Amino acid sequence: MANETLTVRPMTDEEFEKFRTHTIVEYAAVNVTAGHWSQEDSIEKSTQAIATLLPEGMLTPNTLLLTAIGPDGKEVGYLWIGLRRTANPADGAWIYDIELYEEFRGKGYGRQLLTEAERLTAANC
Repeated sequence: MANETLTVRPMTDEEFEKFRTHTIVEYAAVNVTAGHWSQEDSIEKSTQAIATLLPEGMLTPNTLLLTAIGPDGKEVGYLWIGLRRTANPADGAWIYDIELYEEFRGKGYGRQLLTEAERLTAANC
């Protein structure tokens, strides 16, 4: 495991659009593979689902959309956190999606990203 520090920050507009497109495609593929959706309407259904979960895009309340940056300044992954499912704070936060790009896996970044997610979630709940 590398001893390199990861930086986590809010997504930029450009990063959000890349994340949104990637998430729509991946969510569609998961639902087709699971037999929930047909290939023909999977992108439309996935787009609707993501729009429902992120109705205000990056500004959706109770949502953290974060980019992970490696020590060399390159984007290494992202994290999507929901801070509350209901008005009850006891319901807690959850991770919708976390990804480290393949070439950056196995370097300890995942552990760092989860540690930072925990810190940011505690600070925002």
